[in-house]
Amino acid sequence: MDIVSSKINIIYKFSDQEFFRLKENWEIFLRVVGNFRIEVNGKVLYSEVEFCLVEFAVQIAEWLRQIETNEVDFEYCSMESEDPGLVWVKKKNNGWIIGSVYQQHEEINIFDMEDIRKVFSGYIEMLKQDLEEIYNIDISKLLSGEIKI
Repeated sequence: MDIVSSKINIIYKFSDQEFFRLKENWEIFLRVVGNFRIEVNGKVLYSEVEFCLVEFAVQIAEWLRQIETNEVDFEYCSMESEDPGLVWVKKKNNGWIIGSVYQQHEEINIFDMEDIRKVFSGYIEMLKQDLEEIYNIDISKLLSGEIKI
C-alpha cells in the first residue's frame, strides 16, 4: 500500500502473519507489523522490516490532533525499540522537516503542514481500511485515543 504526497511517500506491506487471530488491543497495537518505508523525493529516509504499523499510526493520530492547537514536534518512539526518533517531524523556519535517527542523508526539504498532514492522514486511513477489509480488525478506538495502551 502506498501513500503519496507531492514529495513524501509512505509504503508498507503486511508481514505474512495471521493478524486475524489478534484479539486484545495491545496485541493489535504491537503485533500488526510489516515492511515499512518513508521516501522523500524517491530517496529512502527510513526503512524497517517488522515495523509496528498500528503503534506508529496511533502516535501520528495523536500528534495530528495536538498540532491543531499547538505546533509541537513529533517523535515516534516504539515500545519495541530503545532508540527514540525512529521517525520525527520538526518545525523549521516557516515549515516542517521530516527525518529519522537512522537516516542515511540529511533531508533538506521543508514541507508545509498541509503536505505533512495529508501524507500521514492518508497512511492512517489506508492502514485502517486495509486492516478492516483484510483482517476484520477495527483500530478506530485506538486511533481516536478512546482506548489507550
